[in-house]
Amino acid sequence: MTPFGRYTAPIAQGAPGATELVVAPGAGRRILLTAYVVVSDTGGTVKFRSGASTDKTGAMTFLAGGGISNSDVVVAMDEDEELFVVTATSPVNGHFEYEVVPA
Repeated sequence: MTPFGRYTAPIAQGAPGATELVVAPGAGRRILLTAYVVVSDTGGTVKFRSGASTDKTGAMTFLAGGGISNSDVVVAMDEDEELFVVTATSPVNGHFEYEVVPA
């Protein structure tokens, strides 16, 4: 079970697709995505997902050599579900901040 608190972690996708960033925190807990920076050499789309199939953002498009950042956001994952980053055409790198809070 993940302790309540704030955390920072890297994003380092090796290939496009769904990549788990944070494991499920445990019953009665949820993950809040509170900031992110993503960049890609070739551009594409990126979105964040709760668990295996619940999109929590729409697909955000960026150009080659571009990226997206947001430090004023709260995206709540569903209770006891993982946080995934999902890309369609190009892997992304960057970092993100999140909190584990009571559900």
